[in-house]
Order: sequence, then C-alpha cells, then structure tokens
Amino acid sequence: MAYPAAHPTAICCNKRNANEKNCSHFFIGLSLGGFSFASQAEDLLQVYQQARLSNPDLRSAAADRDSAFEKINEARSPLLPQLGLGADYTYNNGYRDSSGLHSNTTSGSLQLTQTIFDMSKWRALTLQEKAAGIQDVTYQVAQQDLILNTATAYFNVLKAIDTLSYTEAQKQSIYRELDQTTQRFNVGLVAITDVQNARAQYDSVLANEVTARNNLDNNVETLRQITGMDYMSLASLSIDRFRTDKPEPVSALLKQAESRNLSLLSARLNQDLAREQIRSAEAGHMPTLGLTASTGMSNSKYGGSRANQSQGVY
Repeated sequence: MAYPAAHPTAICCNKRNANEKNCSHFFIGLSLGGFSFASQAEDLLQVYQQARLSNPDLRSAAADRDSAFEKINEARSPLLPQLGLGADYTYNNGYRDSSGLHSNTTSGSLQLTQTIFDMSKWRALTLQEKAAGIQDVTYQVAQQDLILNTATAYFNVLKAIDTLSYTEAQKQSIYRELDQTTQRFNVGLVAITDVQNARAQYDSVLANEVTARNNLDNNVETLRQITGMDYMSLASLSIDRFRTDKPEPVSALLKQAESRNLSLLSARLNQDLAREQIRSAEAGHMPTLGLTASTGMSNSKYGGSRANQSQGVY
C-alpha cells in the first residue's frame, strides 16, 4: 500500500551554535523559499520495494526456495527413460601364424531402461516436493518479516522525527521562560530559586534532546540495515487516505488464521514430510519392476599382418 507524500522529512546536516556539535537530523515539512521537497521523499511502498531487492535475508530465502524446486527435477529424473550408448574398437596385429591374419573389430550398443514400478523413487520425489513446499512457505515468511520490519523501521523513524521536533520546540519555549525569569530576577521581581528551577528544566530538556537525537540516529541506521540504502527524505503519512474497516467477528478471524497463517502451514507441511519419510523407509522393502531394451552390432575385418599387439578404444 502506497502512502502519499504529504509533508516530507529531510535528512540534512545542520550547523548549530558554537556550544553544540554538528549533527545530522531530520526536519519535518522542510521548504526553502516555498520550494517543497515532497517530490524527492521516499514513501513506505518505495522503501519496501528497495528492501525487497537488496535485503540479504530475503535473497537467501529466495535462493533456498529456487534450489529446492530445482531438486524436484533431479528427484524425477530416475523415473524417466534412461538411454545408454556404448562403442568399442579392437585391432589385432600379430606375427604370421598358420592363418597369417590380423583383424580389427568395431562394435556398438544401445540400451534403454524404464522404471515401471519403484515405490522408493516415487517416495523420494514426493519427499522433495514437500521439502520444496516448506521452502516456499519459508520464503513467504521471510517476505512477511521484511514487510513488518520495514514498516516498523519506517514508522519508528517518523516517530523519532516527531519526538525530536517536539523536544526542540520545548527547548525553545523553556529557554524563553528561563530568559524571562532571569530578567525578572535581575530587577528583583522573583527569587533566585525560580531561576534555578528554570535552569534545571532547561538542562533536563537539553538531555532529552540528546536522547531524541541518538534515538533518531539509531532508527535511521536500523532502516538502512534493512534496505541497504541511505535516504535523504522520507514521506510522512497522510491520515486522510486511511479508513477504518468494519471489524470482523473473532470466529471469522480465527478461521482465516487457521487457513492462512504461514507458521501453522509450515508446521503442517513438516508433519506431512515426517510421515512421508516413514513411508519412504517402508518403500525400500517393496519389489521393483523395470523394463530394459537393448540392441547392438559388431563388424570384424581380417587381413595380413606382421606385428603382435592389440589396442582398444572405448
């Protein structure tokens, strides 16, 4: 589901006052001279699509799934017709004897075998099909995990941005209050304790700001680890596009979970695989039936010779 870019969130470097270090952080709804950065902001769908292409966990799960399905063809191959071709050439060269002949012989053979009944091979094919099904479910689980992790990291970044923005606004407000309290103290309108209390509040909000910045940096890094990319801007959410669906009864939700839950489906497939392994072991004691057909030809030639040696080509 794509989320429209309402107010972008830009990551940039902001040079603060001399008593504060340089840091990278987000600004909400950043615009300069009326120019909006909304066109550059990455929304949740774009971030997920990038994560799907580069996430190593998902790519590994996809490779395991493809390998498992390829092994189905390997398990099926013993059930297909097998064709064998052989060729032989022999040359004899000896001293003259009573016959005074040497010879060369050429032969060839062709053999076709076909399994008619071998339950162990059929069970091996079924086992591999079930194993491939488990790998496919594992890949779907990895997809769901990536969707959840990407969305969670995306929303955590937006939440950290809002928290930092609120903390900065609070800092400015408390600073103005501290400044006003200090001025009133200078003219004797308030006691020193009021100034100290205002200073304590300002120190507290400064600590909160550091925490908020660190939290934002951590969440940005988490998103980068998932997608493998750094983002200069993220689109905030437009709640105008959201609508609340009518909740379904618990019984209907339970029925959907029983039929669609991937963890439950994986457990069922593993149970089927274990049963099939038992059947496969039993199939090793069953008789087998196969068909073999072969044909061949041989051609010999004779002539005079003086040597006595033989050689063959196979």
